[in-house]
Amino acid sequence: MDGKAEDDSGDPVDQQSAKLQALVLYSAPVDLSMVPVGASVGAFLRVPPPTPRTPNATARLYQEASPISYVTADDRPTLLLAGDADTNVPHRHAMALQAALQKVHVPSKLITIPRGTHGPTFGLAAGAPRPTDWPDYHGEMVRWFDEHLKTTKPAR
Repeated sequence: MDGKAEDDSGDPVDQQSAKLQALVLYSAPVDLSMVPVGASVGAFLRVPPPTPRTPNATARLYQEASPISYVTADDRPTLLLAGDADTNVPHRHAMALQAALQKVHVPSKLITIPRGTHGPTFGLAAGAPRPTDWPDYHGEMVRWFDEHLKTTKPAR
């Protein structure tokens, strides 16, 4: 959700917007009703994940807590990185967010890590060489931020 500036706040920090300029999401849970993510969220929310027999209020709570519910045309460029073997946050989360962003014409890109699992290294052990069929996702992140955050120097 957007962090809108509060012009009438006495706190100068609150007077600034918290809207991000560009995003890179690693294995991000975006639809909290999807199992197995829902089980972890259920422990946090203290409400079990919704099922076909769940009351509407429970399903609505998970929907309201899900980032995918807030995708709008003014969202910022988003790079998604996801392993296709992630059992904690399945690849379909990234695919669903990519589709939602594309639907409202937000610049986005999904990079899939073959056999990648959950976490910052997608399951690659420290010091292990990156598999040859894996994309250079660190380089992709740098290019993404260069493209979407870089500004030109003002003319003198």
